[in-house]
Amino acid sequence: MAMPVKAVVLTVVAVASATKLLSKGQRPLPPPQRTPPPTALAPAIQLTREAVQATDDDVWLRHFGRLVLCLTWVLTTVLVAVYLQRGVPVLWVVSLVGTQAALAYLWVVGKLPLPRARDVGSTGGAAAVEETGESMAEEQPTDAEVATLCERLSGRWVKDNHLSDAMDHASREAELNFLLKQAVKLINNMEVRATPESFEFGLSSVIKWFKVWERYPMDGETEVRFRRRDLRRGGHLGTAHPTKTSVVVRTHWEEPLRGTETDVFEIQDDGTLTMTANVWFIGKDSRFTFRHVYHRKA
Repeated sequence: MAMPVKAVVLTVVAVASATKLLSKGQRPLPPPQRTPPPTALAPAIQLTREAVQATDDDVWLRHFGRLVLCLTWVLTTVLVAVYLQRGVPVLWVVSLVGTQAALAYLWVVGKLPLPRARDVGSTGGAAAVEETGESMAEEQPTDAEVATLCERLSGRWVKDNHLSDAMDHASREAELNFLLKQAVKLINNMEVRATPESFEFGLSSVIKWFKVWERYPMDGETEVRFRRRDLRRGGHLGTAHPTKTSVVVRTHWEEPLRGTETDVFEIQDDGTLTMTANVWFIGKDSRFTFRHVYHRKA
């Protein structure tokens, strides 16, 4: 086969492959199915206009990432074809191939946010909140019980890695990139500031740039928006309320990787603080639980 014909064939194959990759997983999104939620759950599932807009922006960003990878793929193939025919400097070929390899690596480790086939047609809704845990109709603690609980929870705490669950499975299900997996694995401290009016907690890691700090009204109704803990776009919305023995924080978020989480902060008989998390990634119906144990910092 003559060299010009080879170049044309390689170019056509590259364009066809890139077009298939670009269109893979893209389909018209069905209109959101919004059903009137039960009155008791309405405050916990209401989505703000800002959250919906952030989700739309993120979808476009992910498709743009796929487009960049496809264009690099096409350019690489075309340049190789020209190199075979006319002797383009090998440095050009090596540079473009290296760029493509770097983009592919970033995609694999999760830094390049390319879209995945997943149901994104419905919002969190009542079903998402109902599946996260206990009913909101729990027996309400007295003011004295809440004050005592807040006093016992407040303080600085050090994580006991031997008694705590490993985060490998949770990190895989959350599709975290390599750096974020290490940061989550190396979480070592928690600070809690609890009063009958509000609940604050912060997590820190050996990797200093990873920090979580959230503050919720202690009424179980007022939703507050914070940056997502997996550092993806869109934020999450959450509430907090006390029970007789614990403080429960419920959060939910939209795509990418739409889901809910219920965190239970509780003081055990031996004086340790446990944080038990129940997570549900709705799009791929993945549910799991992990438990971390903390000792009060001297």
